[in-house]
Amino acid sequence: PLIYVHVTDSSGVNESTIRLYVNGIAVFYTSTSISEGYNVSYQQETAFSNGQVIECRIVADDVYGNHMDFAWNFTIDLSPPAHSNEWPPIDGSTTDLSPTVSVHVTDPSGVNSDTIRLYVNGYNVFYTLSPISNGYNVSYTYDAGLSSGDIVPCQIKAEDTHGYLLNFTWNFTVKSAFDIPVH
Repeated sequence: PLIYVHVTDSSGVNESTIRLYVNGIAVFYTSTSISEGYNVSYQQETAFSNGQVIECRIVADDVYGNHMDFAWNFTIDLSPPAHSNEWPPIDGSTTDLSPTVSVHVTDPSGVNSDTIRLYVNGYNVFYTLSPISNGYNVSYTYDAGLSSGDIVPCQIKAEDTHGYLLNFTWNFTVKSAFDIPVH
């Protein structure tokens, strides 16, 4: 990825004092003049790992020798949102002929709620969103009525804040109370 930071000071920045560190290593960077300072950028040649925390630090002096030292970090996110708590469960069954279909969609970087789509029996349905930690519970009550023996496909689509797409499908079966064995 490209890592960049603007280094500015109203009195000006002494370009020869700029140092950029990535994960504790002084890296070769490019500096471009901007108003009152420089845009400092570094292109990482090798890939970082998903979930890796990248620690950055920039140091510089202004033209009067005042020292600036600033550190920040970010986490690499290469994964789509996760799904969990599907209801009815994956390849499971229900005796409810008008079940509530629900699924949790989560991502540490956040889920873009505008991208969420829930499909039930092939239809893009009007669902309810309830915030949960790092995402949403997506739910829909199937009010058209199902019949015993129906196999109902469900699909959830959603993107995280970086545009990585979750596209997951599961099925459940509707069974009458007489089809469920009693133990």
